Amino acid sequence: MPDQEQLDDFLEALESAGSPAKNPALRDALGWDEALYEGVKAELVAKGIVVRGRGRQRACVPSSGVIPPASPPRRSRGGPRISGDRLHG
Repeated sequence: MPDQEQLDDFLEALESAGSPAKNPALRDALGWDEALYEGVKAELVAKGIVVRGRGRQRACVPSSGVIPPASPPRRSRGGPRISGDRLHG
């Protein structure tokens, strides 16, 4: 089980890296092996402090952060569109 210092170090590194932070970059910044990194991250996820992100490298974000969508939202065909401040139907 990770100690409080490791939990704090992870959160500080996450804040410094920006959100979302890719796991390999964050792990390298901390200088931790994969087992330690995953254990600390799992503890923070279990406590609801960090949320696992999306993507191949499983970025992580603070639970108060916003996880960006996997792809930009698409406009449905035939629906209204907005141009400037006007709605076109």
